[in-house]
Amino acid sequence: MVNIRIGLYFPFWYISVDCRNRRYKFKERSRTVGNLKVNALRVFVPAKDHDVSTRFYEDLGFETVWSGHEVNEMRIEGFSFFLQNYYQQEWADNFMVQLLVADLDAWWRHIEGKDLVARYEGVRASPPKDFPWGLREIHLIDPAGVLWHIAQNPD
Repeated sequence: MVNIRIGLYFPFWYISVDCRNRRYKFKERSRTVGNLKVNALRVFVPAKDHDVSTRFYEDLGFETVWSGHEVNEMRIEGFSFFLQNYYQQEWADNFMVQLLVADLDAWWRHIEGKDLVARYEGVRASPPKDFPWGLREIHLIDPAGVLWHIAQNPD
């Protein structure tokens, strides 16, 4: 039996991977750290061409919540990230984001329907596939080279 835990104990959660079942198990912790409360955890995603990447993410389904100082907040269903006007190839080529969705096949139809691969230079997409770690995933590479794992639990 192999059980791997990747933890962020400050403030609230960790991920457990049980290789026998080949599934991710997401567990939320309710650990209180004094009066500290977390309202959001966002990453800064690089953009080679900020305007092109903004249009790409809007076509993908995100909305631009605000824009300023060469950064956009991109949001979908209450989840967001910062798209920044900064690019370093080595970083972008090794940057990955996971978007966990309820209906992966609907996302694939959406990506194909928007013709993102043909419309945006550098964008690549692979259809839904089952992976040994227990998730079905679409791999989508954005115009800057960022790899998105759009995933669905098999449940």
